[in-house]
Amino acid sequence: MTEIKLPTGESFYYGYDEHGQLTESVLPTGDRWQFHYDEQGNLTALTNPLGHKEEYQYGLHGELRQRLLPDGRQWHYAYDEQQRLAAVMTPDGQTTGLQLDELGRLRQITDALKQQTHYRYSNDHASLNGSLTEVELPDGTTQQLTYDSERRVVAVTDGEGRTTRYTYGAFDQLNQVTRPDDTVLRFGYDRLTRLNSVTASTGETYRYERDVAGQIIRETDFTGLTLVYQYDKLGRRIQTQYPDGQQLRWYYSAAGSLIKQESWQPEDGKLVLKATTTYEYNKRYQLVKATNADAVVEYEYDKTTGLPICERINGREITRKWDSLTGRPVSESVDGNTLHFSYNLSGSLNHFQLNQHAPLTFQHDALGRETVRESANGFILASRYTATGLLAHQSAGQATQFFRETLAQNDPHFPPQATAVNRSWQYDRTHNVRVIDDSRWGQTRYRYNSNDQILHTFFEGARPHEEQFNYDANGNLSQHLPTDARGAVAQINQRQKAGRVVQQGNIRYRYDDNGRLVEKTEQRDGFRPQIWRYRWDTQNQLTHCETPDGSRWHYRYDVFGRRIRKLKVHDGKLTAANLQLWLAGKPDLAPRADTIMGQDYLWSGDQLIEETPIYSDGTPAEGQRIRWLYEPGSLTPSARFEKCKLHYIVNDHQGTPREMLNEEGQLIWAQRLRTWGQVDRFQVIASNNADYHVNCNLRFMGQFEDEESGLYYNRFRYYSPDTGQYISPDPIGLLGGVNPYSYVHNPVNFIDPFGLAGKNCQEKDLKLSSPNPVPKSVREEYEKIITGKGTPRVDRDTGIQKTLEDRKGKTNKFWIGAKEWQVVHTGKGVDPHHRILEQTLPNGQKIYGYALRHDYEKVYKFPSPWYPDGGKYPGHGSKI
Repeated sequence: MTEIKLPTGESFYYGYDEHGQLTESVLPTGDRWQFHYDEQGNLTALTNPLGHKEEYQYGLHGELRQRLLPDGRQWHYAYDEQQRLAAVMTPDGQTTGLQLDELGRLRQITDALKQQTHYRYSNDHASLNGSLTEVELPDGTTQQLTYDSERRVVAVTDGEGRTTRYTYGAFDQLNQVTRPDDTVLRFGYDRLTRLNSVTASTGETYRYERDVAGQIIRETDFTGLTLVYQYDKLGRRIQTQYPDGQQLRWYYSAAGSLIKQESWQPEDGKLVLKATTTYEYNKRYQLVKATNADAVVEYEYDKTTGLPICERINGREITRKWDSLTGRPVSESVDGNTLHFSYNLSGSLNHFQLNQHAPLTFQHDALGRETVRESANGFILASRYTATGLLAHQSAGQATQFFRETLAQNDPHFPPQATAVNRSWQYDRTHNVRVIDDSRWGQTRYRYNSNDQILHTFFEGARPHEEQFNYDANGNLSQHLPTDARGAVAQINQRQKAGRVVQQGNIRYRYDDNGRLVEKTEQRDGFRPQIWRYRWDTQNQLTHCETPDGSRWHYRYDVFGRRIRKLKVHDGKLTAANLQLWLAGKPDLAPRADTIMGQDYLWSGDQLIEETPIYSDGTPAEGQRIRWLYEPGSLTPSARFEKCKLHYIVNDHQGTPREMLNEEGQLIWAQRLRTWGQVDRFQVIASNNADYHVNCNLRFMGQFEDEESGLYYNRFRYYSPDTGQYISPDPIGLLGGVNPYSYVHNPVNFIDPFGLAGKNCQEKDLKLSSPNPVPKSVREEYEKIITGKGTPRVDRDTGIQKTLEDRKGKTNKFWIGAKEWQVVHTGKGVDPHHRILEQTLPNGQKIYGYALRHDYEKVYKFPSPWYPDGGKYPGHGSKI
């Protein structure tokens, strides 16, 4: 193949040597990639369009020995006598060792700190793909798997001995999951063995209806809410219809890019267009403009690297500079304020500086974990970890001589004691937080049920109190029993209907046809009902909130669901205070010009970087603007900047801001969250201190508290800490969990930064597109596929996505019939060498693999820990 011509008329060109090996790839933009080989056919160098070269060196048996990156960093690889990978040395000299057994299965990993993880396998499945039965972690805890005679996992036992069981039916379909508390989750299938129902322990059923191509055309959730979908001939979704009749429609370009979204709503018996969102792209198919009624978001890219150098939101610019050799950001600027970054040999951040303020410098251990961050002005934060990588201790404050001495001793039994913050964690054998000791707040203890849900939280300190919780058979919070400092116990029953709160104590909740909260009514004896009302747009975004005092708030969002403004359009308190003036014929109830009536928000990607108060006349209060500073890729801010003052943030194990300190290391602000996120604040400085006003409305990672409603804005949804639930259903359905309204099942050990799906808060944050053993073009395309943006390999005659066929008996049998996906370089066209395959198992589970250079005899699974269903083997991942 020498040319691929797209429907747009653009072409990709490919050149080969006399052995048929790809030597160059030329993109429609003129960018040229070059590939170099040795006499044995090994790839020895890859040159990108900038002329930067990545080189590879091999041993006598063709094994990769060294990888030389364009910036000069080197990776080294060692092998055992059977030429199997035995060690990997990172550019900073740290080595990870691998031990394989006689069948080539991974037996042991020894990390750079000489900590060992052991793997054991079933004697009944003695083969290269033998069944893993036990993992022993460096702290001695074990996780066990049990198999049946068909080599299916039938039980998983955690470190506390609690077992989850799996039951199968015909064709190896998963029929039932039995949790440790004996509650069950059941799965149903159609005649073609495709998943069509999920039934909760409480009896409600989530249903799917599919078309002949297997695409879901109707989805009904546990509450009975039904969504109806339509697709085009290429399998792209073009319409969703909601229960109230509103529709979302999507339109695509000839190149397959999304170019328009329309929102239609029924009015007087006909559909009316309510909103339009448009998308524009450059010649590299990179998004350059996204527009809706409230925001215009624009992007500019470096012409040579293709990296984004400017993000513009309604005229406000965030500019970035990048290291062209590594692709890492080196600075970010907003309104003349510039944040600078630099990195060590392993790629970890080691320098963080705003303008001319003293920089933060970072130290890391051999595993790349941060151990110290420090400012020359006096602030210091030290962190220590358990053998399994969990946060064990934090100390922050002023860098005194005593602190430095205890830090240098590195005694695991005597962590350094700081002037402001000293916090330590204890974990059980499933790595749930059991105890938090805090020098300011006292001790917090947690007790869990067999499903890892919190039953009891005890808070010590100046005002000790406790909380107890009960749950229904599907894990929904059903009862809250708080106990105050005097020992008084309140019982708050939380009535659920199909996982959605309809009553909590004396509070009732009412929802619309689309499952969104529209009214909350609190009834108290002897008082008028307190009523909150909510309104939503066709994007399922909260747009209006009316509070019991009559105040009305409006919320506005950009194309990506990022909230860019909240504004009080009517002040109920002001109206009440001026009622007598109104009765006297003086109805001027307008607020004073210097009254703050709302906030504008600025974003950099997924990071909320700025909040600016708005005066009643609509002008920004620039003198009160607050900027949040982040490390690259993080969703938790590291510092707060206001009025030229910089305050560093200490975040806990979940990424929740707990303290703020000034550059000298003095404590300025502190908070503690209760079990489900309600706030306890601690006044740490006098009211006449210049920093007394410093505050932080950030709660669990990704959440911003709205004082007017008591809700937490959580990117794609709003969270209620009172109920432990969201006030609208999950936009991604069951992909976010079996409780579409729930936050997370365990709010001390899990987070949900986007309001979509929970994740373990201390799992190593490896992104799919992070450096890993899979070729970059393959891993980037994988990320697109699982988010619905993949490029299917389409039959030119039928327009239907191709499936893998047996090729002269040399195709791996497991993958025959799998859907084929093109591998596309981001903005650089089709990679002719590789393919991604999507195979659907009888139980409906999708398994992804990739074939390098069209070698369908060797199809690899995507390796862990980068991919949740990946293999445990070194190299390219486990073969099936």
